[in-house]
Amino acid sequence: MNRTVVSFVSVLTLAVAALGACAAAHAQSAGLQSPSSDHQNGLSAAFTKPATSALIAIHQAKQNIANVVSKNLPLGYYNPDLAAQAYDQVRQSQIAATTNGDQQAAALLGKYFTKVKTWAEQYKVARQSLNATKTMGENMLAHDSGWQAIESCEKAFNTMLVNRVYHEIASCE
Repeated sequence: MNRTVVSFVSVLTLAVAALGACAAAHAQSAGLQSPSSDHQNGLSAAFTKPATSALIAIHQAKQNIANVVSKNLPLGYYNPDLAAQAYDQVRQSQIAATTNGDQQAAALLGKYFTKVKTWAEQYKVARQSLNATKTMGENMLAHDSGWQAIESCEKAFNTMLVNRVYHEIASCE
């Protein structure tokens, strides 16, 4: 992993942790329940950190594939190690899931990973069969409903991790 990616991952992880701590402090000062305590859908700190790492790893794999598709690059530019790293991170977050909210979010994270993997495989198969009509063209991703759902899922999942409360995300299903 290069320095820029490591720095981005570190900054994002710290930002999520800081936002979670600020939200918890605000809730306690307002006399509200902490997002992760005694709440059926709360996400624990032990889960949130590996889940954030998993989301970042999935994002990196997804962006690698998107670059290959949008720039009409040969499949040799795709880095399969990114998908393997993302899978490992997803598994780590699933292992760390302890609360009901954690477990539901971990299952949803697994579905999101599968959704990205399935989306990527459709492009791989089309490229291997030399079907350029489905894999090449101007603004290919802008017109891809699968890509739009993946982007929507990622944004909503990121918000869920920051808020540390599980909620269903239709675009991840």
